[in-house]
Amino acid sequence: MALTCFWNFFPGISLALILLIVVNVDCQTTVGIMSIKNNLPYRTRIQCTSNEETLPFHDSDPGDVFQFNFDCERQLSWTCSFEWEDKDGTFVMWERPDHSGLCDRVCPWKVGEDGLSLLRSGGNTVLIYFWR
Repeated sequence: MALTCFWNFFPGISLALILLIVVNVDCQTTVGIMSIKNNLPYRTRIQCTSNEETLPFHDSDPGDVFQFNFDCERQLSWTCSFEWEDKDGTFVMWERPDHSGLCDRVCPWKVGEDGLSLLRSGGNTVLIYFWR
C-alpha cells in the first residue's frame, strides 16, 4: 500500500531507484549501537575492541555517555576495558545474537561502583559484571 501511494505521487520514478531505497533500508538493520554511561563519580578510561578493530582510548567523565555504532554482521564480539581509581577489568559487552543473550543490536550499559549493568526493557538494570 505504501509503495502504491509512492508510485501515484511519483509515476515517472524508475523501479531501480525504488529497489535502491529498499536495499539501503536493509543495510541499516545491521547497525548495532554500543552505549556506555559512566555512573561513577570518577573519570573512567574505556577502550573497546572487536575482531575487526580497536577503538582509541576514551576518557569518560562522570555522567558522560560513550557511544559508537558497529556492523552486527562483520563483528563477532566487542570487549571493553575499563580503568578508574584502583579498579580495572575487561568484559565481553556484545556477542553475535546467536552466541549469547547479552543484548541484540542496542547495548545500553552503565558503569557503577559495583560493576557493569545492562539496561533491560522496561528500564530495569541487571548487574552483569563485578569489579575485581
